[in-house]
Amino acid sequence: MKQTPGTRAGTVALTYVIVAALWILFSDKLLGLLVRNPDTYVLISILKGWVFVAVTGGLLYLTLRRSFDQLAREAEAQQRLEAARRESDSRLREVFECSRDAIGIGKNGRQVFANPAYLKMFGFKDNAQIAGTSVLNHIAPAHRPEVQEDIRRRAAGEGGRAFYETRGLTADGVEFDMEISLSTYQALGDTFTVVTIRDITERKQAAEQMSLHLSALTAAANAILITNRAGRIEWVNPAFTGLTGYSAAEAIGANPRLLKSGHHTPGFYANLWATICTGNVWHGELVNQRKDGRMYTEDTTITPVRGADGEIAHFVAIKQDVTERRLLEAQYRQAQKMEAIGTLAGGIAHDFNNILAAIFGYCHLFEEATADNAPAQEFVREMFQAAHRAKDLVRQILTFSRQGEQNRQFIHLDTVVKEAAKLLRASLPAQITIETHLSAEAPGVLADSTQIYQVTMNLATNALHAMEGGPGRLTIRLDSCWPDDDLRRRQPALRAIQYACLTFTDTGCGMDAGTLERIFEPFFTTKPVGKGTGLGLAVVHGIMQSHEGLITVESRPGLGTTFHLYFPAQTPPETPAGPAYEAGSLPCGQGQSILLVDDEPVLAVMFQRLLTGLNYQVTSCHSPRAALDLFRDNPGRFDLVVTDLTMPEMSGLEVARQIHLLRPEAPIVLASGHGGNLAEEDLRSAGIREILQKPVSLPVLAALVHRLLADPAREVGTAPAKPSW
Repeated sequence: MKQTPGTRAGTVALTYVIVAALWILFSDKLLGLLVRNPDTYVLISILKGWVFVAVTGGLLYLTLRRSFDQLAREAEAQQRLEAARRESDSRLREVFECSRDAIGIGKNGRQVFANPAYLKMFGFKDNAQIAGTSVLNHIAPAHRPEVQEDIRRRAAGEGGRAFYETRGLTADGVEFDMEISLSTYQALGDTFTVVTIRDITERKQAAEQMSLHLSALTAAANAILITNRAGRIEWVNPAFTGLTGYSAAEAIGANPRLLKSGHHTPGFYANLWATICTGNVWHGELVNQRKDGRMYTEDTTITPVRGADGEIAHFVAIKQDVTERRLLEAQYRQAQKMEAIGTLAGGIAHDFNNILAAIFGYCHLFEEATADNAPAQEFVREMFQAAHRAKDLVRQILTFSRQGEQNRQFIHLDTVVKEAAKLLRASLPAQITIETHLSAEAPGVLADSTQIYQVTMNLATNALHAMEGGPGRLTIRLDSCWPDDDLRRRQPALRAIQYACLTFTDTGCGMDAGTLERIFEPFFTTKPVGKGTGLGLAVVHGIMQSHEGLITVESRPGLGTTFHLYFPAQTPPETPAGPAYEAGSLPCGQGQSILLVDDEPVLAVMFQRLLTGLNYQVTSCHSPRAALDLFRDNPGRFDLVVTDLTMPEMSGLEVARQIHLLRPEAPIVLASGHGGNLAEEDLRSAGIREILQKPVSLPVLAALVHRLLADPAREVGTAPAKPSW
């Protein structure tokens, strides 16, 4: 046990008394036994006393000196300890006062003291405002029970949470998110609570914002990937997996080059990396390869992301699949090109039809002039055949120039199939053959021959691609079909009626079940890039639907493919007997007056001679303005007006409008090398009764003029008659 200076002095004094008493008692007895001489005894006794005094005094001095020195050292140490304590208290108070975290001290559940950060956080001016109040007053009401329970459990030594998040309540009643560090201790029978509070509102908002950003990136429809500075993938969103087929686990840690398709040159990628590594954003299109090997086009933006040190730390790539868009754009460009070609073709057809009109007209005139000359008549027939072949060619050009319009008529499919097969055979490799089995018993159908031709070409081309690289055979069959119960059970769309069944069978590679499920989807293709757009079968499917038909397919890998196309049978329409070509049997006029307007002198003269030969009085004008002036002078003079559509000075439609204003009941015929896109409302408003399609045969011309003059009151705007070729 450590002695205090006072205790040590008492011990020394007591020791001195005891030693002195023992010395006096025993030293005198011992001296009496040893010394018998009284004088000597007295002298030695005196010396003994001085020795005792000297020795004990020295010892006492040394003992007291040590005690006082120790006392001084302890006092000095106490002073240093007190100074250190004061310095520590000052530092603790400085930390307490300057802490950015709120610190509050409570005693037995009541506030005692709080630092400035605490007062500021909760909206108080000084400690006087909170002294004695409940420590729970600054906890949001909904969270007070749990905090109170934690304080109780910690005070009772039962554990409880020491660090957690809860909601605070300011003096103004505003709640906020805070983080609490709680400690309790017992002293002098009281329970003290020390709370350290941190406002985490901004942190939680930042976390929520980050979570929102992450959710947005994760839910984004565009593929997003983040790489480090070296290009190693660190994060991808689900859309990346949907686009590329690579899961996040497969992509993270890899390099984006796993998507390389070989479509771009090394210089292309070098330029890309040079751009982003200098801190610039790169934007462009990439042709990449999916995990399953399929190619796709993506619109990509790669943005460098700088770290806290200002250096590039990451790259963020946003990718959008534009494969379908690019295909649609290509289709649109193709459509524009075809439209331009169609417009050109229409113009060519118009000019060519004007030439053919003259040829046909003068052939008729020559035929009449040489009626008694048999050799000449033979020549005329050959000329007519050549002109008709030219007319068929122009008709094909016009059909091409009006792509998209459906002109469904009664046709026999074998005619179209034969024409398509003939074209296909000319371009086939030597090792591939085409066989056709076209039954004469197959019924006619109501169809657009151009679209049926397209169906045939699409299916045949698809079959040829499937047989590419080896010998093969394409078999095309046309039969009459009455679906039985079993077939209608398997194909509910079929009705119990007669169909013309067109079948395409190839010996190609065939298709698996997965491919069969998707072959009619637009843009789905199994062909490599550059060998198909994925629209061929989709177009076929659409055409079959527009014809109220059905297409089915059967295929197995390695065993080829068979397509069955079912067209509802159509009863042939009753065809009225056409007028004979002999001049004597043609309907003729009774001297009626016709105004003929055409800027081509050759055609004007030809039509004038034909109509004159049919007993009409014809006034021919090469200028639209001259014709209008002539009509204005005497509107009742003319029984019929025939005007060309395309003229440099004024269109035939405008000529018709002005004539209609002058005399609304006047019948007007519009002649054209190609009809263009004439709206029925425009024709009606201009008083057009008929459209005469060039080139026109003499019987058609005679019948048309006779019909209009025989029924001049026919309603204006009645649908113009289809040209009879």
